[in-house]
Amino acid sequence: MGIATKLKEYVEDGEVLTYEIIKDFNLTSETSLKVILSNMIKMKIILSPKKGVYVSKNFNPFKIAPILEPGYITLTTAFYHYNFISEYPFNIYVGAKKWAEYSLGNYKFIYFPTTNFKFIDLESKIALPEKAIYDSLKYYKIVPFKKTLEAIHHARKVNWDNFLALLSEEKSSFLQRTGYLFSILPKKNKKIKEVIIFCKQNMNKESKIYLFGRSKGTFIEEWNIIDNIREEELLSWWK
Repeated sequence: MGIATKLKEYVEDGEVLTYEIIKDFNLTSETSLKVILSNMIKMKIILSPKKGVYVSKNFNPFKIAPILEPGYITLTTAFYHYNFISEYPFNIYVGAKKWAEYSLGNYKFIYFPTTNFKFIDLESKIALPEKAIYDSLKYYKIVPFKKTLEAIHHARKVNWDNFLALLSEEKSSFLQRTGYLFSILPKKNKKIKEVIIFCKQNMNKESKIYLFGRSKGTFIEEWNIIDNIREEELLSWWK
C-alpha cells in the first residue's frame, strides 16, 4: 500500500487530522511527507482549509467545525441540530475565542469571539438549546431576530432556568430587546411568560433603545424600545 493511499485512509477515518498527528505516523521523511500531502490537496484527494490541517472529502461539518478552531457550535447551526428550524445550514457558526472563517466544499465555517462558555454539551461541543437561543439574541447582527423567534416558537426541551441565569448577567438593553421579542411571540407558554416578567422587572425603565441600529420606527412604551424592523417582518415566518 502506497503512502498516499495510507494517508487518504487515515484522513478519512479521522475526518480531520493535523500535520503533527500525521507526522507521528512515521510513514516517510518530513520533506517527502509535505510533498505528498501537497500533491494530494492539488488532486483534491483530501482537503486543507488551513495550513497544517487536512480534512476528508466526506467530512461531517458538525464534527469538524469545533476542531478547526476550538469552540462550540451555536446560532442557526445549533437550531437545525435541535430541529428548531428546517433550513439546512451551509454557514456553520462556532462560538470561539477569535474571529476566523474557512471555506470547505459548499460550507463556510464562521468563528466569532464569545466570552460566555456556559451550558455547552462538552461531548458534542454544541450549545444547549437555551444557550443557542441566548447566543442568537446576543449576536443579533449575525442571526436575524425573525430566525431566532422562529426557533423559539419551535423549541423543545429548553431549560429556561439556565436561560434566565444567562439573562441575569446582561445589561438593560439586552433585557429590553429580549422582553419585547418574547412578548410578540404568537404563542407563549408559562416559561416564556416568566422570561418576559424577568426582563420587565430587571430592565432600566429610563433607558430608551433601538431594536436594531438607529433608524425610525414604532415606539413601544412598555419596553422603551423603538421597533425599527416591524412586527410584521419579525413574525414573517408565522402562518
